[in-house]
Amino acid sequence: MKQPSGQLTPSQLQIVVTIWESDRSMSIGEVWQKVSDSRDVARSTIQTLIERLERRGWLSKKDTDGTAKYRAVCSPEEATGKTVANFLSEHFDGSPSRLVMSLLGRGDISDEEVTRMRAILEDWEKEESDD
Repeated sequence: MKQPSGQLTPSQLQIVVTIWESDRSMSIGEVWQKVSDSRDVARSTIQTLIERLERRGWLSKKDTDGTAKYRAVCSPEEATGKTVANFLSEHFDGSPSRLVMSLLGRGDISDEEVTRMRAILEDWEKEESDD
């Protein structure tokens, strides 16, 4: 299956998250109704965004009883991984350690977060050595 291309804007992400949370395929009208619960947006805007997401491979379309229904192509975890990889590539030359150093330098990481990161790295190292 083709990987989705590009990053998601906040509005595009809201649409994809809406479909993930529904756990089913949704029509443009259903997505619009759900999104318009949280912000004022035209149905035509949602339609345009959905069509772009489909062209870029984030959504797939299936006609059901004459109605186009859309579903997310990848899981939230895959989308998050892609977003983080793009962010690292664009802002930190692909280096996770440069990101962490940036956060540490700003004081944006609590002692609890540092402890969690150490545990994550230790677990990862154990899994890598077991392979």
